[in-house]
Amino acid sequence: MEQLKQQGFLDLSDTQYFEDMNNSGIVSGTSFHSDRIATIKEVYKETGIIVDPHTADGIKVGLEYRDSDVPLICLSTAKPVKFEETIRDALGFVPQRPKKFRNIEKKEQRFEIMDPSVDKLKDYIAKHAIRN
Repeated sequence: MEQLKQQGFLDLSDTQYFEDMNNSGIVSGTSFHSDRIATIKEVYKETGIIVDPHTADGIKVGLEYRDSDVPLICLSTAKPVKFEETIRDALGFVPQRPKKFRNIEKKEQRFEIMDPSVDKLKDYIAKHAIRN
């Protein structure tokens, strides 16, 4: 964190974390606003599901790395109702918010903090994944 404060970036390339990440099977990629819009449109067209912009980024990058023999799992990261402008850009409408999501921007945010461990991440996903 000190490097981030001093230099404005974080470089883990000389650490064990970087080596562990390279061996984890986890990949990263890039998604621009135009990619988000296209992915939100495509997911909605194919499934009728509206995904938020962050999830759309994950889907876009996941599809780039997808092995056709392995199911792609993309965890939703936020509710689309928090991103009305982007959803309107993508779909041409803003879906009506369910009552429980009115004023969601003002509600408490919840998150999980965990050790940087691939095994712990896998366990968390396995315990919390929604199965269709």
